[in-house]
Amino acid sequence: PMTDVLALSWQESLKERNPLGRMADAEEVAAVICWLAGPESSYVTGTIVNVDCGESAAVLKEPVA
Repeated sequence: PMTDVLALSWQESLKERNPLGRMADAEEVAAVICWLAGPESSYVTGTIVNVDCGESAAVLKEPVA
């Protein structure tokens, strides 16, 4: 539902450059938030957890303007 406001062409563009070829489900993002808020992540400090299917680490097909 978060991306419903985006034009279909923009949604497809986002999916194409994503290594899995799809957008994340809200549950996938929520699971990371729950892990960070829980005791399992007690030794994790001062870092950024990218929940982007590796997109931030992947070489993009086209430069981002």
